[in-house]
Amino acid sequence: MLDAVRRLWLGTVVLALAACSEPAPQSAAPTAPPAADQWSQRAAAPMARTEVAAASLGGRIWVLGGMPDSGKPAPEVMIYDPAGDRWSPGPALPQGLHHTAAAGDGSRLWVVGGYVEAGSGHAPTAAVRMIDSATGSWTDGPALPEPRAAGALAWDGSRLLYAGGVGPAGLADDVFQLRDGRWNRLGALSLRREHLAAASDGAGTTWFLAGRQG
Repeated sequence: MLDAVRRLWLGTVVLALAACSEPAPQSAAPTAPPAADQWSQRAAAPMARTEVAAASLGGRIWVLGGMPDSGKPAPEVMIYDPAGDRWSPGPALPQGLHHTAAAGDGSRLWVVGGYVEAGSGHAPTAAVRMIDSATGSWTDGPALPEPRAAGALAWDGSRLLYAGGVGPAGLADDVFQLRDGRWNRLGALSLRREHLAAASDGAGTTWFLAGRQG
């Protein structure tokens, strides 16, 4: 993996150099290396939450559901605008969720699975919700083949991929894809896991990272 990361970094440098229209004069002073990425403090979220899902849509970051101090699944949605460094309330989820997964496809935001309140405890759900940035209202999407919580979701540029999590039988390794309006099983992770993360390059490749095995 380290070698792959090194190759990716070197490839980025090569692309940046290739973008120059002409070589620098020999007498030019050496160019200083770019500054390292740094963390900075931004506006605090209006509500304390854990076990949330987050995704971007329309240039803003949507933070969905989670658990407040009460421990109950939360329906609230908080939206962060990086350009203005400010938060605003979003349209509440139809049902309180925590350990859900979210991803944006460029025009819609998808929220898949998660834990919902069930009796005296919490149970995974197969429910899928989506919101269109133009309408601002939630609608039901195609449900997962079976309930899942604490899985990971990504948009790879043409389809949604959901993997891992906790299902009716415990830890899961399924990788599901949403295509033509329905989910089907694409394959399996190398290990059964939950609390994992997902990221995609938006050009057909998705990585499922780390996680917990119980």
